[in-house]
Amino acid sequence: MSSTNKGNQTIGCNVSSCVHFDGSENMCKLHSINVEPMEGCHNGKACDESMCGSYKCQHEI
Repeated sequence: MSSTNKGNQTIGCNVSSCVHFDGSENMCKLHSINVEPMEGCHNGKACDESMCGSYKCQHEI
C-alpha cells in the first residue's frame, strides 16, 4: 500500500466491536486502514459498496 499524503491524518471510528477501536477518543488506533469493496455488491451506494478491510472483531483474537 502506498500513500502520497503523509502527515497528521487521523482515522475517526465508531465501530466499538473492532479491536483497533479507541473508545476514549472514537478513533482507530491503526496508522492506516485498507478500504475494500463489499463482495457481490455493485449498486453504487457508498454504504453498500465499501467496508474497512482492516476490521478485526474483538471476540475473534
